[in-house]
Amino acid sequence: MMEASGGRQRAGMVRDAAGHARVSWGELSRLARAVWLVVVCTATLGAVILLSQIGGPDAMFDVSTLAYAIVPVGSGFLIIFAALSRRGPGTVAWTLIGVGVAFWGFGEVIWIFYSALLDVEVPYPGWADVFYTAAYPIIFGGV
Repeated sequence: MMEASGGRQRAGMVRDAAGHARVSWGELSRLARAVWLVVVCTATLGAVILLSQIGGPDAMFDVSTLAYAIVPVGSGFLIIFAALSRRGPGTVAWTLIGVGVAFWGFGEVIWIFYSALLDVEVPYPGWADVFYTAAYPIIFGGV
């Protein structure tokens, strides 16, 4: 895509009333679209199953476990991607928030690895705690 030399604006980019750039679905990379679809579908399916209590306690546990891993990691990467695809005020802040959200998700993945996949007690303190606690100051730095 073409960028103007001064404003770093892509040709045909739409801006809202506040001047923020908006990117259409077609302009997103295939990876970004795939991650977005996985995050949204996982969150939607998880909400439907948990609210309707379809499948009983075991299915609800499995769905919530899967959603707790996929949604924060995917959301973190999408926030980072969105922040880095634009320039200007807020880029560093949103990148830090995205990294913090992804770190929280990595903590969930590690926790799930021990508790659900290995079926052992999660070590404390452990790597999950490193990612959980690192998420807070990183997000705070973005805010």
